[in-house]
Amino acid sequence: MSHFFIHNFSLMCNTYNDFKIGVGRLVEIQRNVNHTFYKHNSCYEIDYFLNEVFPKCNLPEEKIILDYFEKLTTCDSKIESEVSAIEFCGSDVNGFLGVNFQGIDINIHKKITDQAAYENWIQHYQSNFEKMTTKFSNTRHSNKFKKDFDKLSNVVQEAILSKIDDAIAQNCIKQPDGIIIKEVSISNKCKILELRVFSPVALRMYFNFKNNIIFLASIEQKSNPNQNEDIKNAEKLLIHLNTIG
Repeated sequence: MSHFFIHNFSLMCNTYNDFKIGVGRLVEIQRNVNHTFYKHNSCYEIDYFLNEVFPKCNLPEEKIILDYFEKLTTCDSKIESEVSAIEFCGSDVNGFLGVNFQGIDINIHKKITDQAAYENWIQHYQSNFEKMTTKFSNTRHSNKFKKDFDKLSNVVQEAILSKIDDAIAQNCIKQPDGIIIKEVSISNKCKILELRVFSPVALRMYFNFKNNIIFLASIEQKSNPNQNEDIKNAEKLLIHLNTIG
């Protein structure tokens, strides 16, 4: 889970029109499900809300602005610096949402003003595991899967990410093509799919897809002489995940 905070001072623009355009860009950000966007209620005290948004709250543009801010998670702490963000999150992996960050002393990668800046944050801060899980709208994973992935080198992790991109682009997550993704089910208890990675190491990622959820079971070396046992173990994990998912 990563945290992003509306930076009140960044909402202060040269004109109200600049404010509306800037907030419009924030509205368009496609937020990942494991990211939380926060506001502190003091944001409503800035002049643009008091003198423009609230008096015009029945107009379409102002309704959009109010709806966006109302849907943000309320934070009891007013987070306005990297120090306070780290204290709140217990981590340096956080960001700030705003319109105009000119003159505000925050790492450039943490200044989120639009979708492009948000994607830049993801590339800069997210781990490869987080990047993988956010490629799908909804995922569940076993503890074994997380351990399997984390022990791989960065190069191998990125090879898996690239292969997942190929699978998504060719729409073979739901309809295995037998090349990138192959069905390897061993019984009628549970459908088992494998993502096939050949370089820099030959790997098999076992998973399945059910009720619009990707269930991630395990990652095994292709060189394992007892691959049937790997598939049996993956089946057990998937049955469990499918049940609790």
